[in-house]
Amino acid sequence: MQTVKAIAWRREHGYAGRGGVVVVFNDTVAGWMNELRHPEHWEPGAIAVDELGHTWRAVGGDAKCGATLWMPTSSATWRRMKMTVVRDHRKARPPVANTSIEGELDLHYRYAIEPRSDHMGGGWLLRFFAGEEEVGGGIFAVPAYDTAECMKWWNRLSEDNRADWLTQAIEPTVTEAYNAYLTEASLTDAETMAQAWLEDHGQR
Repeated sequence: MQTVKAIAWRREHGYAGRGGVVVVFNDTVAGWMNELRHPEHWEPGAIAVDELGHTWRAVGGDAKCGATLWMPTSSATWRRMKMTVVRDHRKARPPVANTSIEGELDLHYRYAIEPRSDHMGGGWLLRFFAGEEEVGGGIFAVPAYDTAECMKWWNRLSEDNRADWLTQAIEPTVTEAYNAYLTEASLTDAETMAQAWLEDHGQR
């Protein structure tokens, strides 16, 4: 449905052949971007559609602060993406004196969190960098679960929370809502470790 609306909107407004993505929210075209970016500018549940019909869903975050990332909705979209960096934070160290070269060397610590495809186990890949060198990281997979665990989580939610997680799910089902919840929790764990790593190196 979103793909059909996006294609029709492109034709009607002269955006056919211009690339980028059309964003659909609540079954209404909300805008166009020249590239997939700034998930925080969109509410969770928004769908971005490129000219080939690949789609991404805005997930995480909330309606007030916006989403936290664009999540591919199919394996075809995963293949379309060469790399999706959803976090890339930098923290500069104080300049380090270099006795062999005149001047100072600025070393930046940063991290990136990237979504992992389903066939890789899903979840997130955390990567640490010192300057341009990758120096470590970790994998934050979405844990396996059974139906009983899923329904126990669902029954604890308020109606508003249920509606919110259904909006963030790839499909509006209880199991997909729970998967969205676990995916968000894994992302939070990755961010917590990343921030701790930055703070540790900032104290050196």
